Amino acid sequence: MTASGATVDSLITYSLPDGANDVDCSAPSSSIKLSVDPGGAKNCNELQNVSEVKKHVCISLFINDLRSIKATTEYLVSSSYGRDTTLNAYYLDIGNGVVKTEYIYNSENQYQSGFDQLINSIRAK
Repeated sequence: MTASGATVDSLITYSLPDGANDVDCSAPSSSIKLSVDPGGAKNCNELQNVSEVKKHVCISLFINDLRSIKATTEYLVSSSYGRDTTLNAYYLDIGNGVVKTEYIYNSENQYQSGFDQLINSIRAK
């Protein structure tokens, strides 16, 4: 939720990846998550506060004419994840909020193509 109380479904439309029934925005164990970014991150400088990482890369790009940032962070086994973990996150600025999509994986990158499908389907309402 944003300060104005907006939800993901009130801000964007999206198509679920092939074979997916739902994207659970709140389940901690979910590999793919959609949420409204409460911090409203719009540039890479706002994402620099990361710790216990091997690598953190952030780029600015446009996805479906939406100003976006993509951050890939590889966490160390000593992080709060407790094992080597990679987090891919996209922050899409839709004008009246920032929608954050996350994909978290440990060793097998089995949902990457589905995650890419989801990202490319997002449209502002």
